[in-house]
Amino acid sequence: MTKISHWFIYLFIPLNFIITCQATSQTLRFAVIPKDVNNPFFLEVEKGCQKAANALPNVECLFKGPATANAISQHLILENLITQGIDGVAFSVILDSYVARRTLPLLIKNNIPFITFDSDIDKETSRDFDGVRKAYIGTNNFELGLKMGDILKQAKPKGGLLCIQTGRKNAVNLDRRIHGIRSSLTNRKDKHNHRKYTKLKDINGWSEHNKCPIYSWSDTERALKQLSEMLDSDDDIAMVAVGGWAQYDKNYRRVMKELLNKYPNLTFIVADTTPGQLALLQEGLSKINIGQKPHEMGKQAINTLYKIINKQAYEKIIYTELTVCTQQNVNTCLNTNISPGDLGM
Repeated sequence: MTKISHWFIYLFIPLNFIITCQATSQTLRFAVIPKDVNNPFFLEVEKGCQKAANALPNVECLFKGPATANAISQHLILENLITQGIDGVAFSVILDSYVARRTLPLLIKNNIPFITFDSDIDKETSRDFDGVRKAYIGTNNFELGLKMGDILKQAKPKGGLLCIQTGRKNAVNLDRRIHGIRSSLTNRKDKHNHRKYTKLKDINGWSEHNKCPIYSWSDTERALKQLSEMLDSDDDIAMVAVGGWAQYDKNYRRVMKELLNKYPNLTFIVADTTPGQLALLQEGLSKINIGQKPHEMGKQAINTLYKIINKQAYEKIIYTELTVCTQQNVNTCLNTNISPGDLGM
């Protein structure tokens, strides 16, 4: 074939076909930045993001985060990744005011698609929310709190003294879980998941301990110490932890065995159902765990960023399902999903 005929064929190849071929031959690097990399919950997120990346053509999941939850460390990791070249970011927000002030302007400047998972940014915090945060993937945290409250009412129908354990102050996802718990206990399931429900004081038989909520600041040792001291302070107190921090500590087994020997009928409800937490449940060292879907969050984060980059249709909100695990159903609970309709919403 002559040189002229080569050019003749080339001229009739559609331009968009050439561009697509170039785009698909280049590896897309998506950063998934958790609150910390030592939390078993986020290790499940990593498994999901790696699985999704391996299933897509020329996609890499860069799972990078601080050793302990820290908003500044998260931002510095993102800055470093941007200098190395990334095509999109999935971010679990620790402090949304810091993200609005520092992180969003950086992403705008570099024109990098940004989604959140597990913990969202508060829409009221940032003027740039709609233009930059493309999607949220994770639990409907208000509904998670509602479910915790509903189960607590089943365990203690007459009410009683309550202590809520959370992570850090002003964490958007954790605050919404607390609002959900209080909404359930006050029987005000009115779908206003942004409403700031006040601390309970003799409402429907429920009152919150004067030292609570207690803040673990995502420190597992601190969380376990708080849990132990609170459960040991009153044999009739109910504890609800909106995160699994205490159960991630290496001394949890020993401490909980001692507490259960002293108080066999402890009421303790905790979020998350990581493999380690389910093992504790099987051993009788946990009562009820309300699980999320971290593996699915990681998977959907990569798939969503891929769709955004390739200008495909994508969902702006993806609520992952919940599971309720007890000592009776621990071997099957992860196969049973809870939809929003099952929560009385």
